[in-house]
Amino acid sequence: MRSRLRPDTPIDNSMAVYHLSARDPIARSAGRSATAAAAYRAAALIMDDRTGEVFDYSRRKGVLMAALILPGSGPAPDRAQFWNCVEAHHRRGDAVLAREVIVALPAELNVDQRAALAESLGREIADHFGVAVDMALHAPSKRGGNNNWHAHFLLSACTVDRRGALGKKAVLLDPIHCRRARVPDSVTWLRPRWEELANAALAAAGCDQRVDHRSNLTRGIAALPTVHEGVGPGADVRRRINARRRAANADGVALDTEMAALLRERAAAAAKQKIADARADAATSTDADATQPPVHAVPSELRVGLTDLTEKRAEAAARLAELVSLMTTAIPQAMVQEAQRQLPAAKGRAADALRTIALLAAELDSVRWWRPWSRRSAISKRHSSAEREASRLLRELVEYAAEAAAPAYEQIRAEQWAVSAELRRLDQKIGGIAKAPPETDAICESRAAPHEIKSPTPSKAHHARRGSSGSRSSQRDRLVDRSTAAGC
Repeated sequence: MRSRLRPDTPIDNSMAVYHLSARDPIARSAGRSATAAAAYRAAALIMDDRTGEVFDYSRRKGVLMAALILPGSGPAPDRAQFWNCVEAHHRRGDAVLAREVIVALPAELNVDQRAALAESLGREIADHFGVAVDMALHAPSKRGGNNNWHAHFLLSACTVDRRGALGKKAVLLDPIHCRRARVPDSVTWLRPRWEELANAALAAAGCDQRVDHRSNLTRGIAALPTVHEGVGPGADVRRRINARRRAANADGVALDTEMAALLRERAAAAAKQKIADARADAATSTDADATQPPVHAVPSELRVGLTDLTEKRAEAAARLAELVSLMTTAIPQAMVQEAQRQLPAAKGRAADALRTIALLAAELDSVRWWRPWSRRSAISKRHSSAEREASRLLRELVEYAAEAAAPAYEQIRAEQWAVSAELRRLDQKIGGIAKAPPETDAICESRAAPHEIKSPTPSKAHHARRGSSGSRSSQRDRLVDRSTAAGC
């Protein structure tokens, strides 16, 4: 093991970042070798015995630590000797020599804690898959951010025992074999396991930040996911790839912004319409009040109730006007429910389409000039088709979002009926109070002065209705008159 640790650089208080990805395999068909890959990642000097090439990266900066880990905590062999044995072990011209996994180390940890965390993951990979793991810790580059601490794990494509002897192919590392055998591949095991190890290290260090390997859709986050943009401008190929990834991310952010703006505009329009309808209703109420009897004609006991009823009527009228304006944008409730049900899936499809565009762009830029033109043309056609499909899915997502936020026709209609009934009830109450007869005040005053009460004189119609009882009433009235005249 070789270690070149340096003091930590200041970091900010940003959230912990999760990243684990499996890179393209180190294969001879791509013109690559395991000796060159190991020398570059570990900043070492290795001579390839098979080809005679010398790969000298000993002057490379930024490699903090490099270690070769064997299963069962076996003694680490010499790096150059081991990878030359791997090269000799694989005889095919298109052999896969090694596989690579890259993880982002939490910037909240210090150098020793990051080294221990990376070494624990390397040992678990070696023991779980039975392979050798060449681990290298890299510091952030000058062009990247201060928090881009990461580790490279170079895995042997064949099994290795604790003494370093090479065996058969490690089939669990081959995604094609796992897909054919219908078993989980290596990344399926690595992603949640790295989350557990990283969160345990953060907790042991007393940090509140945590990482999560799940997608935004699984975690219930509405925002569209973004793709990794890299370290910024560099080589021509990397610059083109990063530019396209940034454009894809900008499209997602613009879509979120557009959806939020549409919702805000709809809310603002509804509020303006509500204010305008309330003002119109207030003007109508003023005209109606001018035709009604003055307030002083209403008994003082009922004035407070009349004011409350008038205020309630104004609120109900404003709500009814708002409902009428909402009916112009209302859609059936079944469509609203269907849009709400389809919206998460539409977001996932749009995110997958954007991710596919970025992957195809990277694949297109990685095609070397000496490759057949037909391959580049096929990738270009797939990229154009993916862009058209992504555009269609984004339009579909906007439509689903608008329908999911639209008011339901049935609910608006039911509330309209309820508010209309409430308005009729309030109008009846207000009309009954406003049309109270003037005798009401006389009755109230008579209660205050009982000595002024006079006995009513029955009318002829009353006698006609009463029949025989009318004669008895007249007799009783005459008796009352005599007693009054006698001074009783």
